[in-house]
Amino acid sequence: MSWGQKSTSWINGEKYVTRIDVIFRVDVVNLGPNETSASVSAIKPEYNHLRSYLNKYGKGVRLVALSSRQWGDTLVVNPQGKVVKVPNLRKYIQIRFPKAVPAKKTLKELRSFPEIEKASPPTGFAY
Repeated sequence: MSWGQKSTSWINGEKYVTRIDVIFRVDVVNLGPNETSASVSAIKPEYNHLRSYLNKYGKGVRLVALSSRQWGDTLVVNPQGKVVKVPNLRKYIQIRFPKAVPAKKTLKELRSFPEIEKASPPTGFAY
């Protein structure tokens, strides 16, 4: 899904979405050094319960990372010469569904997984 495409719709008074943003507590998805997108099969075996849950939405589910950096926060030197911590952007994943899913129900279910720190409707950005 790219910028400008509709990711939200209403069906019988219920909100449906094609994207959900999540923040993971742990490194759940196997992405290569320069990869930012993968199928559900890239979820690590120890999180098979999450893989099984997402598979119920079909083969077209994609996991898209905000950054291709490796897991973990990064230390950088800012313009003032101070070492600062840059938050781990790899933990921000957008789940893209092939068909619209009921937002309230899907968010509630995703939030029940201990690996997920936060799940929210899509922001205005597609990454």
